[in-house]
Amino acid sequence: MSWRFVGAALLLALAALATLAGWQLRDVTTVAPTQTGTLPLSASRPLAQYFEGSYSGLHGVDLLIEPPAGWASGGGPDLVLELYGDAGALLRAASARPATGGRNWLPFRFTEMPASRGERYVFRLLAPDVAFRDGLLIWQSARPLPGHGRMAIADTMLDGALVYRPHYRPSALELLAVYTRRLAEARGDALAFPALYGGLVLLYLLALAALAVLLVRFVGSHLGDRPASLDD
Repeated sequence: MSWRFVGAALLLALAALATLAGWQLRDVTTVAPTQTGTLPLSASRPLAQYFEGSYSGLHGVDLLIEPPAGWASGGGPDLVLELYGDAGALLRAASARPATGGRNWLPFRFTEMPASRGERYVFRLLAPDVAFRDGLLIWQSARPLPGHGRMAIADTMLDGALVYRPHYRPSALELLAVYTRRLAEARGDALAFPALYGGLVLLYLLALAALAVLLVRFVGSHLGDRPASLDD
């Protein structure tokens, strides 16, 4: 086995590790519910949204809002998002300020929650310094998507959902499942099976493992063949 082959195997393994590390840092969001109407938001009308974590690494929520025209230049007061667990404990809190007029996504970011996959949450949207007459609107959907849950106004449950996007940093295996599913959906033919693409990636990882074993054996054999020094 030549050193050129060993170098190629090492570069391939490093490329695979860099790819997996890049996957781990990727920001992934789910499809937001369809926009069908608006709700006023004020200090007296806090909104809440129930949902289930789709992946691990929950670290933020975007809300589709429509500030009044008077906020177009200087922006409005801060809005607060509080994230609660299924047992009612406050887990995270974040604030954001609408800076422009017109419909746009308002991002709330907080410390990442690694074990968020499958967990049930509710976030509350508060506007402590906003009056009802200010005209701040939050977009809603007539029906929630699977996993998004329903919303509540001042603790009264409704059938609809807020239009929002949770943000995650999934594990490499979770991202692999996401990518294989998207590849299968994009093809739309007889090869549109996520398991097929997952199998190809598995073969690739097995090939890397085999190359790593060969690399270890090659280096070990060369070190074992080195002549003993005069000090031995």
